[in-house]
Amino acid sequence: MKQSYITRAITSDGSARMFFTDTTAIVRKAMEIHGTSKTCTAVIGRALTAASLMGSLLKDKDNSLTLQFKGGGPLGTVLTVSDPEGNVRGYVTNPQVDIPLRQDGKLDVGAAVGRGRSVGVGVACAGGVSIWETMPLPCCLESGRKLAISSGELLSLSRENTTATSR
Repeated sequence: MKQSYITRAITSDGSARMFFTDTTAIVRKAMEIHGTSKTCTAVIGRALTAASLMGSLLKDKDNSLTLQFKGGGPLGTVLTVSDPEGNVRGYVTNPQVDIPLRQDGKLDVGAAVGRGRSVGVGVACAGGVSIWETMPLPCCLESGRKLAISSGELLSLSRENTTATSR
């Protein structure tokens, strides 16, 4: 099976950083573990990808990042946890929930997650210190489910580092 990855790039003068990721393998594995519906797979995929990218920015190898979405929709709460290597795990409360397609034929992630309450971001630091921030869930996110850790398994991610040079 193809492995998910993050590719990092930085301009030669250090003025800009770029991150590219393909998390298809991680999302497929999560779909297999949780038996998710199509809509739930989209939610889990977005949450796992966001946590993986954000976690890969952690500097201390003993730190972890937690994202929790509580939107009040039928999926329930979405929770993801990532380490500094971008490895990630996650869970959604009601993984089989499926919502009818929107009028334009697209998955209705917003209706599944809900449009209310909050998103929480937590960083567990070395030495047991935790930082947790809860914010109102922006309407544009249209998500808010909790992904809980199901098997405790971190889905692996390879990391590639590159430097871009400008001419």
